[in-house]
Amino acid sequence: MDYVGSDMARFPVRSMRDCMALCAQLNLAPSSAFGRCVAVTWVHDTSRWGPQGTDIAFCFPKNRTDPRARDAKGGVESAVLLTA
Repeated sequence: MDYVGSDMARFPVRSMRDCMALCAQLNLAPSSAFGRCVAVTWVHDTSRWGPQGTDIAFCFPKNRTDPRARDAKGGVESAVLLTA
């Protein structure tokens, strides 16, 4: 599932775990023009995004999620950051 839109940036990462950790780290800064990171989409289909011949995929931190803006596609995973 891909949460379409609301991208804060695009970062090269090697795993979904790295992508989720990046989202949490972005929230350590006192403020951001984009707001807090609340979810991520990790695109690991390197034929679409990553540099050819590498294991690098891309993480798209999200500042919001919209249930209506979801797209089911292969090579993509998404997660929502839960806070206590």
